[in-house]
Amino acid sequence: MICPKCGKDNPEGNAVCFSCGEELTQPAGAVEPAAQAVPAGTVHIPVEPAQAQPVADAAPVASAQPVATATAATAAPQATPAAAAQAQPQPTAQAAAQATPYQQAAPQAAPYQQTAPQPQPTVQAAAPQQPAQTYKKGCVGSAWDDIKNSDGWFGRVMLLGLINLVPILNFIVPGYCMRWARQLPLGRIEPMPKSIFANRTFITGLFWFVLILVFSLAGGIAGGILAFVPILGWLAAIALGLFVSVFSYLACMRAAVADRLGAGFDISALWASFKKNPGSLFFICLVPALIVGVCLFVVYMIVFGIAAIGIGGDILGLAAMGDYAYSSYEYAAAYSVLSIIGKLLPAYFLLYLISCFCTAFLYLLIFRALGHWIARYAASWTTEPAIQASMNLYPDHQ
Repeated sequence: MICPKCGKDNPEGNAVCFSCGEELTQPAGAVEPAAQAVPAGTVHIPVEPAQAQPVADAAPVASAQPVATATAATAAPQATPAAAAQAQPQPTAQAAAQATPYQQAAPQAAPYQQTAPQPQPTVQAAAPQQPAQTYKKGCVGSAWDDIKNSDGWFGRVMLLGLINLVPILNFIVPGYCMRWARQLPLGRIEPMPKSIFANRTFITGLFWFVLILVFSLAGGIAGGILAFVPILGWLAAIALGLFVSVFSYLACMRAAVADRLGAGFDISALWASFKKNPGSLFFICLVPALIVGVCLFVVYMIVFGIAAIGIGGDILGLAAMGDYAYSSYEYAAAYSVLSIIGKLLPAYFLLYLISCFCTAFLYLLIFRALGHWIARYAASWTTEPAIQASMNLYPDHQ
């Protein structure tokens, strides 16, 4: 708008000239600034005099854009007419505050933004622990089942009892029992071997004799020293004797597993195995022997009771002849003594035969039970290099 007085160009809508103060008159067809529609919620920014544009450059009222906000004043240049037609006006801060409470704003960021998976440290799964193996029967019960489930076991026990009658040759009996028992730690469960005089049974029995002799001598000497102490020393000597007996049986089985006599004198390895379950070892070695001993005692009493009936008259005759001069009845007395001995000899032989049979059966039961004990508590013997070097030199027949 040109001032008619000073000729200065005034911004559109000025009432007076900014230079001389002359009242300006609106030209024909001009639109008052107050009449222009201003969208609600916009902020009017006054235009500096230096930024005033001529009237000719002003956009028509019908196509006028909303007044730029403080944020839009720094926006990029105007887009093309086609893009401007598709653009939607951005709400101002005041309009956003007056929005309906159910109007949801666009999320600023994805709430479940996926990130690259982080490498997880490799954890080696621990091997599952095997549960402790439980057995339906104890070692002695399992040994008895193995014996009675073998074909012809009673006849084989009788044969072992007969062999047990012969000195030196009877080493075969414990050797046979130990050879059968050693199969259990090796993972083989078989019935009683049919062949008795084969596969180093005598040599293994000789191992038994040497080990029992050495341990018995050592225990006897130590027990004799303890016996000098009254009462407590005697009790200690008895306890030591029982311990040496059990320990010597375990040593015999170790020598049988290794097929080597020296393995039976490995005291440290024997003691380490003995500590795993000593109660079961004492039960295996002592309880069957106690039961068999009680049974033998009853048999002895019965046999001697029957023999006493036969020798009763001879004993009374000897007692009567004691009141007279011995020289007068020397022949009668000698005859009575020989008669007593002759009547007792069959009883002694019968009891010895029964004892040999019971001892053979006892060896079979104890050593087989020890084989079960070693397979359960001392199976690591078969993995020792010192035992592996010799135990397969003389394998048992399948």
